[in-house]
Amino acid sequence: MRLLERFAIVGLSCVLWNEGTAAGELVTDVNIITAIDISDSIDSQAMQIEIDGLAAAILAPEILGAIQRGRHRRVGFAVFAWRDGAFPEFVSWTSIETKEDATAVSERLRSGFRAFAASGPPSSAFAPRMTWVYARAKGSIA
Repeated sequence: MRLLERFAIVGLSCVLWNEGTAAGELVTDVNIITAIDISDSIDSQAMQIEIDGLAAAILAPEILGAIQRGRHRRVGFAVFAWRDGAFPEFVSWTSIETKEDATAVSERLRSGFRAFAASGPPSSAFAPRMTWVYARAKGSIA
């Protein structure tokens, strides 16, 4: 499945998850899907900066304050990445309502990235390397 189709499916799921809720179902002010580039065009230091920045942002008082000022006082949140045809999920759909929730999500993000980084490169030697192909086509690499 192409990347754009995956984004569309995840986005539609996000909308459907928040629409038409019955009593007792989870209602959010917004659902946030974050995709992180961990492809071969990004070195390990840049990947770590991406992860650390997002993990810190989730804990920022301004973000937590915005969540608390929302009508439902909660957001839906998920994080996935892309690399060589793989789309690892670092944080599955979850709800952030409190500082404790944000802390747990931040740690899940960091631990998900550590687990993926420890697993090494994708298993298939034939996995597409889209950023490499694009960079080569643009003359950035030989």
